Amino acid sequence: MPPIQDFKTIPEMFDVVTNKYGSAKTYLKHKVDGKFIDVNYEVVREITENLALGLASFGVKREDRVAIIAENRPEWYYSDQAILALGGVDVP
Repeated sequence: MPPIQDFKTIPEMFDVVTNKYGSAKTYLKHKVDGKFIDVNYEVVREITENLALGLASFGVKREDRVAIIAENRPEWYYSDQAILALGGVDVP
């Protein structure tokens, strides 16, 4: 078994893993019109980065608390990662 890399933060792990696997692997699956679709690491990273930029443009910064009010869905995950990337605290 390969060694587990040490990460100091979840955003650091997200950065390393999404850069490593890019479009090569499926990161998550979700249902669209009754069919499951694959979303690769590159797409998840792009969506998360864009969402983080949007949150930053609204003034979200380190240690801010941001509520996530959503069902269990990919958008919840993207929001979570974007908030953490900015140094914020997600409030589910």
